[in-house]
Amino acid sequence: KEIKRQKDLEKKADAAKKKRLQEEKRLKEIKRKKEQEIKKRKKEEARIKKLEKEKKELEKKKKLEAEKQKKAEEEAKRKEAERKRKEAEEKKRLEREKALQQELEAEQQEQDQAAMTRYVGLIERAISNNFNQLGLPENLSCVILIRMLEGGKVVEASIIKSSGNDLFDRRAETAVYSASPLPVPDEIRLFEQMRNIRFTFEP
Repeated sequence: KEIKRQKDLEKKADAAKKKRLQEEKRLKEIKRKKEQEIKKRKKEEARIKKLEKEKKELEKKKKLEAEKQKKAEEEAKRKEAERKRKEAEEKKRLEREKALQQELEAEQQEQDQAAMTRYVGLIERAISNNFNQLGLPENLSCVILIRMLEGGKVVEASIIKSSGNDLFDRRAETAVYSASPLPVPDEIRLFEQMRNIRFTFEP
């Protein structure tokens, strides 16, 4: 009986030991899983924190890019407005210059016309002074074309509309050559406008 009781005690002790070892193993497993969960949670928290940081940086970058884009657009608008303003100013300036130029040209043309009319009158008088009216009917006239060199030298005188009297026409041509050099302006620009003149000769 003692031996049997001893064996039962040993058996119970072994069972208790085995149970304790299993419990320790279970507790260790629970601890290990808990540590893994903590590690996993910390890793997840670090990942979320990193994502949030990246998100903030991305938002900041987008904001900076948006501001940069806005500034670029505003600058482009400002430059376009400045370009249009300068274009408008340049257009006005050119219009003023054109109007002034036209005014000056009109004034110059008027002065030139007055000067040429005066010189044509002098030419007509010079030709009339050299015209032989003797023996010709009165109130005759013809249209003469005169080509001159600088200084008024006549190189050609031709009747482009006859008076109907050949003698009158010939004497008119002769009078032109006799009056050469004709009175012409010294200014080349003005002379060029009357190098070739046509007028009605009525002595």
